[in-house]
Amino acid sequence: MTLTRNRRGIAAVWVLVVFAVFTVLSAGLLRQAVYGRRAQAAREARAQATWLARSGVELAAARLAADGDRYTGEEVKPLPGSVLTITAAPDGTTNGAFRVTVEARFHPPAGSPVVRTVSRTVTP
Repeated sequence: MTLTRNRRGIAAVWVLVVFAVFTVLSAGLLRQAVYGRRAQAAREARAQATWLARSGVELAAARLAADGDRYTGEEVKPLPGSVLTITAAPDGTTNGAFRVTVEARFHPPAGSPVVRTVSRTVTP
């Protein structure tokens, strides 16, 4: 009878050890998945802010082509959670050219805000 009890006890210990190892491995995989998703969301937010800034340069070029010297910049909200601050000033080095600077602020629904700044010389 004692031999059977010892075997049952050893089996129970092995079940607990296997369960503990499985739990630790599962927790590690879950943590890795969560961190991977956060990193992907941060990359997406940076890419979105970069493209928003580039689109602001294109918007400023179109406004300069239409309004010429009167356009000095604006603030635009093209997407929810995003703001483009556009400034345009005459470029002193090239005749008729403007230096356009766009600061794009993008605040994704989950995550911290991202800011990207792009400066280009635009000739309308």
